[in-house]
Amino acid sequence: MNTECFMKWLEILLEPAVLIILGAAGFWWGHRYWRKQKHEELEYLKQQQKIEFAAGFDQKRFDARLEACKAVWGLILYFSENDNDKNVLRRGELDEDGNKIIYFRKNQAKLFFEKIPELFYEKGHGLLLPNEIKSRLYTLRGHLMGLYFNAEKAGKEEIAIQNKELLNSITQIREGLQEKLKEIISENSFE
Repeated sequence: MNTECFMKWLEILLEPAVLIILGAAGFWWGHRYWRKQKHEELEYLKQQQKIEFAAGFDQKRFDARLEACKAVWGLILYFSENDNDKNVLRRGELDEDGNKIIYFRKNQAKLFFEKIPELFYEKGHGLLLPNEIKSRLYTLRGHLMGLYFNAEKAGKEEIAIQNKELLNSITQIREGLQEKLKEIISENSFE
């Protein structure tokens, strides 16, 4: 009788134990599946954030580069081929060969010299510009500095530029800057 009683008690005790074990196993499996899904979801969200950040960064970089190019484009006003109040080079009368005499204007050059560090360093545009543009601008600045010191030495606000090679170099730098800036804008356009 003891065996029969023991088996009934065992049967009564095992029935809930089996259910508990099955419940625990189901909970464990479900929890693992849920964690796996959460992990995949987090990885997906991280990837999506990276893509959105990269797209936003590219747009911000494009906008900053566009601003830098605009700033340099604004400097071209100081040595453009059109006469204006800021132009460092002024067209004058004709010489004996029939060519226009080009005058260097010291005060306008001084304004140009002040603009370069402001745009490059204070506003940070120099970080985003290719070395080719920076090199051309600093070569131009060197040419104009030489003319500035000649005007200082002569004690005049304007001096006629005698060196035709220097004048041609300034013109080539201006044209090269204009072409390069247009190229940068077209490369970075979203069309």
